[in-house]
Amino acid sequence: MKTRLPDFFVLVLVLALVPATLALAVGCGGGGGGGGDIGSATAKTISDTEVMKEAEAAANEVIRSVGDCDAVKAAYADAIAKLDEVESRVQTQAGRTSLQTLRKQVTTAGEACGVR
Repeated sequence: MKTRLPDFFVLVLVLALVPATLALAVGCGGGGGGGGDIGSATAKTISDTEVMKEAEAAANEVIRSVGDCDAVKAAYADAIAKLDEVESRVQTQAGRTSLQTLRKQVTTAGEACGVR
């Protein structure tokens, strides 16, 4: 028997992706406050964008399945493994924030379905 989560929970998870995506798109450089090298910052942002595509693909398998706990349980371990894998490759603060947001969403979906 499949466990179905409320549609409101799904909506909250989807809406939480919007700020994370915007933060990554803006490409906040991660501190310093001084006028850094724009080329380096751009390269880091582009790199993070590519890295985050991998993380988002894995996390979205869980997030999209949030209404179907059997599917969440099946995708959860792979999603967490992918998030762990890409964590060391993220170079900007915005990328780290986005990754933390994805991790929290995956963890929340897993907890709601009894995954540990």
